[in-house]
Amino acid sequence: MAESGYLTINQVRARLVDAGFNDSGQTIRRLVDHGHFGREGVDWYLTEIGRYRMVSTGAVDRFIAGRRPAGTEKGDHVPEDATTPERSPVVASIVTSERGVLIGRRNDGNPPWTFIAGEIEPGESSADAAVREVKEETGLLVRAAEREIGRRVHPNTGRTMVYLACYPTGKLDVFVGDEDELAEVKWASLDEVQQLLPKMFDRVLEHLQRELGTAS
Repeated sequence: MAESGYLTINQVRARLVDAGFNDSGQTIRRLVDHGHFGREGVDWYLTEIGRYRMVSTGAVDRFIAGRRPAGTEKGDHVPEDATTPERSPVVASIVTSERGVLIGRRNDGNPPWTFIAGEIEPGESSADAAVREVKEETGLLVRAAEREIGRRVHPNTGRTMVYLACYPTGKLDVFVGDEDELAEVKWASLDEVQQLLPKMFDRVLEHLQRELGTAS
């Protein structure tokens, strides 16, 4: 865990959401790496899995104060500046195997469970991003399908979502590769995933029914 006076990326995100912003964990990591929180406000902590960023509470509060327009209050939605570059789409990797579909439990609980997903980086294809995200977050090696399952503007976040089928190319063992984002990753049956992700995109559900069979 991060030291006293410092926040993990997940805690930084929660603080930003409370202030009216909706940056993803991946966006926050980029902001940290590009110096938006100040070099003196950033440090690292170690776990058995690897090294993770942490940001001082003061640096986060200064960042929020500098970003919030005059006249807005804590908790207000803060509209994006019209000159701000459009955020990249998010790809959701729908990974299926004989064990089920791969899902992760989020640390922030918003939402509690999710498919493995992340922003598509500039110049990156959705297929490349899907493969990269699955490897980074679960350690699993996969190949992505050539065509999308579908895409939509997410009803809660307003982000463009691309849903892409993926299939393991080797062993099926998984682990949490990004402790800032996820508390657990696992294979789930069709019945279980419908319970844990009740507002699943209908095209994804149709895909899972074809891949895993209809729920009992």
